[in-house]
Amino acid sequence: MNAQKTALNDYLKTAVLLFEDDFNRLEIKDSVNYLNKEWRPNLSSTNVKQSAIVQNRLYLEVSADANHGASVARTVPFDDGILQVDFRMLDKGFNKKRGFHINFNDEDATEFVHYGHVCQVSITPTRVQLVDQFTGVHRNDVWALIKSGSAEKERKGREMVKDKYCKYPINLELEEWGTLTLLFIKDELSVFINEKLIACKKSPGFDHKFKKETVLALWNAAVEFDNFKIWSLDK
Repeated sequence: MNAQKTALNDYLKTAVLLFEDDFNRLEIKDSVNYLNKEWRPNLSSTNVKQSAIVQNRLYLEVSADANHGASVARTVPFDDGILQVDFRMLDKGFNKKRGFHINFNDEDATEFVHYGHVCQVSITPTRVQLVDQFTGVHRNDVWALIKSGSAEKERKGREMVKDKYCKYPINLELEEWGTLTLLFIKDELSVFINEKLIACKKSPGFDHKFKKETVLALWNAAVEFDNFKIWSLDK
């Protein structure tokens, strides 16, 4: 067992489980909260469902008429902590340049950051990306430059936060299950896949109190999720 795996297991021994979902249930019919357990799914632009519980797993697929990605959100506030989820990226119109995202938001932070975005981890078959959004691209002053319509201002905004994200190459197969684990310790975010450390970055936004909302999201893809868990390491 390598040192990183040992460290992760040591953290899990002292962690407090905040929320878990194995999706072993049927949907609730005729309800906007059809996923149950306080998940909040979004709909396409024509109110088509983009998520479902299929064979005791959470299934997300972007609708053909969608003007936004598919997502499901759950409020589970934590600071230091661990998120773990099983995933399978499906070979179904899948664009290998896109995959799924795990977003963390704080609705009370919109004074400082666009839409309360705190940070994001993105997974594709070929890349993992870690983004500090709170002090990076979604910081209100930076976001205003990027969305100003001026190419010069956009370049300036992106240059201001070029150290707020990192990318690491990976090689994942479509249709195969894997386990993703995110470890937040102060300002450091570590990403494990199948218990192997894949990526790690320090940035102030990762230490934001609190990461109140967790969102599973994707664009132009189809992904299954299972065994979702969040633990707190807050003292």
